[in-house]
Amino acid sequence: ANAECAGCDYRYKCGGGCRASALAIDQNPMGCDRQMCMFWKNEYDARIRQAIEDAEAKWGKTEK
Repeated sequence: ANAECAGCDYRYKCGGGCRASALAIDQNPMGCDRQMCMFWKNEYDARIRQAIEDAEAKWGKTEK
């Protein structure tokens, strides 16, 4: 619904982010959720996954 999100490489992962966050930051419910932009563009999903894998390798997997 906005040009910045429409042209973003992460639009299908992000899904536009949180509408309330976009409204609070951009004063536009269809604006960008800047926190989600930061999360995806800085690859925090991969960083978190790697941290989990590293911890499991070091200390072992925990059972639920």
